[in-house]
Amino acid sequence: MTSVRSGLRWICAVEHWTTLVLVALVAVLVGQLIGLAFGATSIVKSPRGTFEALYQASQDRDYEAAFELLDRDGQAQAEALGAAAWREIVDGLSEGRVIEKMDIGSQRIFGKNAVVGILVEYTDGGIAARVEEMVREGTHWRVMWPPGTRKFTETIRKYDPWYGY
Repeated sequence: MTSVRSGLRWICAVEHWTTLVLVALVAVLVGQLIGLAFGATSIVKSPRGTFEALYQASQDRDYEAAFELLDRDGQAQAEALGAAAWREIVDGLSEGRVIEKMDIGSQRIFGKNAVVGILVEYTDGGIAARVEEMVREGTHWRVMWPPGTRKFTETIRKYDPWYGY
């Protein structure tokens, strides 16, 4: 009888512990959702999501959104170039064509840096391979300067010298 009683006490303790953990997790989830609703927190984009956001900003000619996706050094460079030159760079990312589809080719993360390669299909039937190098600044991935100028193999070898051997 005492072993049954001690067993029941043990189950009760586990049940209480499980309930406490569940309540804590629900409280954190509700806090995060409230924070999202009021703009106190944000959902972080992956390197691929950042890449896609940059090219979508190019399509939309949203120069401010594209600027926000640059790393600190890139933002300083873009400001130094001036607004007209920055618009020309952003417009050049889509080559004056409309993007129909983007397929991820490869994404490699090297600590605070990432290299993303994507095949871009245009409505005119053209296909282009695009590569961006990114850096993590705080909790967000940012595109390194200058955007749209990377070559996949060369950029990967910067972080992994044995790539391709």
